[in-house]
Amino acid sequence: MLSQDSRIKAPTILNQPHLPPPLLSNPPLARSQPPDPSSVERIPSNVALGKQIARFLSWISERVVVVASADLAHTHATAIKDPLYLPSPEWNLPVSDCAPVFDAIVEKWATTLKKEFLLRDAASLVRSAISCGFDALVVLDSIMSSEGRSYFTPHVHARHRPSNVGMMAVTFNVYSRLPSAVARELKIRFCPGYAAGRASSDIRGRPQAVPQSLGSRP
Repeated sequence: MLSQDSRIKAPTILNQPHLPPPLLSNPPLARSQPPDPSSVERIPSNVALGKQIARFLSWISERVVVVASADLAHTHATAIKDPLYLPSPEWNLPVSDCAPVFDAIVEKWATTLKKEFLLRDAASLVRSAISCGFDALVVLDSIMSSEGRSYFTPHVHARHRPSNVGMMAVTFNVYSRLPSAVARELKIRFCPGYAAGRASSDIRGRPQAVPQSLGSRP
């Protein structure tokens, strides 16, 4: 659910003349009982959402871009004093020794695409690390798992904490065994603060191993 302010700004930012209209969504925030479920308790719902998104993509022929928040830990120590780059004091965010460990584990997941690093190790620290992007990373991991992890070749470009928030830039190249011109069109990108997935496939006579959900789109 977008805030009223977000609803006003989103069309200005995303509805560009040369792009199709965006579809905005949030990871599920089911409230089965108080207090609200934690990020760890939401893992099953986010995994299910990723599978549903992958299933939806298998039904359509258009090129698709998936953009998701990918902020890491929000509890790093920082020497930054400019309030523009700091959280609102009312949030009362602590400094946690778990923050750098959490970020390193997420980078390990992004490098290897082994779900245990994200769903087990990072999940065990997310409550202390306070990562608002963890839910989105779980959804993206589920999408890539549904498509087939072996089709994604990750490359971590950078991971830093410019203020109290950790950020990472990663590229996941798809179908590394295909010609480079095609592979460049088939990729999932992670950008600082956001994660974007793009699928395109102007492929004819593709290998049998190419997943149908990404390999049959014009």
